[in-house]
Amino acid sequence: MWNFKSLQKPLMALFLLCLFPLGAMAQSVVKGTVNDEAGEPIIGATVKVQGTQTGAITDFNGNYSVEAGSNATLVFSYVGYETQTIKVNGRNTIDIVLKEDANTLSDIVVIGYGTMKKSDITGSVVSVNTEDMMKRAPINVAQGLQGAAPGVIVTMQDGSPD
Repeated sequence: MWNFKSLQKPLMALFLLCLFPLGAMAQSVVKGTVNDEAGEPIIGATVKVQGTQTGAITDFNGNYSVEAGSNATLVFSYVGYETQTIKVNGRNTIDIVLKEDANTLSDIVVIGYGTMKKSDITGSVVSVNTEDMMKRAPINVAQGLQGAAPGVIVTMQDGSPD
């Protein structure tokens, strides 16, 4: 027969060892806001816990909320802004200001539902000056683009992607 008293101490030690990693890897919620240099909220900025698949996207007011360990590092990024990494260091609130990165902004082209680097595009790229476009007082973007680039035909659809 088994003697339970002889197994009691080793089982207790094993139980305590199993609990130790849970305390060391405790997750807490880190919240904050992401703004630009003018103090305006950045909508859709990415906040990612470095080395994991955990992350969040900022809302309409630039707010985010993400689960991260107290020793984790957060990576803040957005198109046209410099990526920043910040250590959590046990904090529950981290507000950040992203600085514009003019170099990367000139190398990015918005295409349909995404972005690409200019160097990766095969075909022609035309830039439309927004000041010239606004001089025509367009009602919508499609009307503003019409006739602004040679060879481009702009048509209005029902709004659904083809």
